[in-house]
Amino acid sequence: MSFTYSSVTYLEQRLEVAIMDASNLLCCIQGDCANNCPWRSLPLVDSENHTPERKAVEPLVLVVDDEINIRKAIERLLRRNQYRVETVGSVAEARNFLSSHGTHLVITDLRMPDEDGIDMLKYVAEHHPQTARILLTGHADLEQTMRAINEGNSGQILTKPWQDEHLLKVVHEQSERARLQIRNDQLMRLNRVQNEQLRELNKFLERRVEQRTEELKKSADSLARSNKGLVRSYRSTIRLLLEISAMNPVIDADLAKEMAEVGVTLANACELSKADVQAVRYACQLHELGKLSLPQSVATSRESLLTTAGWGEYKQYPERGSLALTSVDYLSRVAEFIAHHREHFDGSGFPRGLAGTEIPIGSQIVLLVRDFVLAVHRIKERRTTLGRRGGGIHAQIEALTEMEAHVDQRYDSALVEALKHALAVEEVEVEEEAPRGHLVSARTLEPGMILAQDVYTEQDMLMLTKGQKLTDRHIEKLLTMETDYGRDLSIFIES
Repeated sequence: MSFTYSSVTYLEQRLEVAIMDASNLLCCIQGDCANNCPWRSLPLVDSENHTPERKAVEPLVLVVDDEINIRKAIERLLRRNQYRVETVGSVAEARNFLSSHGTHLVITDLRMPDEDGIDMLKYVAEHHPQTARILLTGHADLEQTMRAINEGNSGQILTKPWQDEHLLKVVHEQSERARLQIRNDQLMRLNRVQNEQLRELNKFLERRVEQRTEELKKSADSLARSNKGLVRSYRSTIRLLLEISAMNPVIDADLAKEMAEVGVTLANACELSKADVQAVRYACQLHELGKLSLPQSVATSRESLLTTAGWGEYKQYPERGSLALTSVDYLSRVAEFIAHHREHFDGSGFPRGLAGTEIPIGSQIVLLVRDFVLAVHRIKERRTTLGRRGGGIHAQIEALTEMEAHVDQRYDSALVEALKHALAVEEVEVEEEAPRGHLVSARTLEPGMILAQDVYTEQDMLMLTKGQKLTDRHIEKLLTMETDYGRDLSIFIES
């Protein structure tokens, strides 16, 4: 029966090739073992045919025996079975050989003139632990067997005379064990090297990530500063436009200011994006910008008194105002809202006759708050003429009542309801006469309390009316106002 190195499986052969080719850090590649490494040359495998491309290197066996006949017999047997064999006659010669050569397997006789086989095995175990060891003896006894196992770490003990098949079987097993041990050591070494490389790579990547993060943070900070500067520049531009516009009697600066306040409130109630809420603010402030291009006689006339020619020119002012802002990218959304802020929900408006969802929501808000603020002013003037306080939720309620008559014509009904909700005037019971009540702070208010007097903003706009039954939303608004004004409001509650 023949056991040869060519019986190594394809998977094992590929593993050997991968290890040798994948890393220059293995002992036999580094040169640590120079020419002594018995596994220095490994078979290359054809991946398609699963066969070696060149002949595998046969395992090397060192035979140590003082009897030349024994050495020759073992040498002939092993050479016939593809093993390389070296023979020496003493332990001293074996040491000399091993100092300059590597070997897979040592077969040593037990009894020799100078030193015995156990000394040989101990030397091999200490200096060449990867080399397999077989003790050959013709005088086996329990004591010698125990010494061979305990001191010499013998892998196998064979007796003389031997059976060739049994000797070949043991030699093959021990050679394979040595080969696997060497391969395991190589894999462990490769694993340690690769782990160290990975640790160094991770450290390098962490440093690069930290550096890149710091660079990105600096870039983000720089962009944030640039953006803030750009926003300040745009706001300065808008303030300049407002100041220039206010110099012309055609532009009602107070109207624009009140519209912006109500417009932002409504835009937030409609849950518009932050950018669109800001665009609504600017559109309310600049909605009459296009009137600066109109003849004075057209710009100052009431719409109902314009001639046909004057009306034709007047209808162009929304688009002219929009056109004046188109060169500023930051105000493109503002320009769009201004261009369509006179369109009606039913399509009867100008300048394009858009209807329904064709009209941008920002444009619808600008028209609604424009008409609302104008109606409140008109009603306040009428109430003042009648000797009643001009400001008040009465005026707001009356204005909204007037506007409800034009729902689904000029305005979207949902938008009108949103305005009522935003101004907290959905359900108000107005009483002309009410007791003065007692003065309290917003911090002491509770839901269900009833106002004895109207509550006004600093701009003299009525926020809540007497007779109003307070809700959590009302109290929250009053607390916010006190915080903004830095003082307590004059709030009178019915006793």
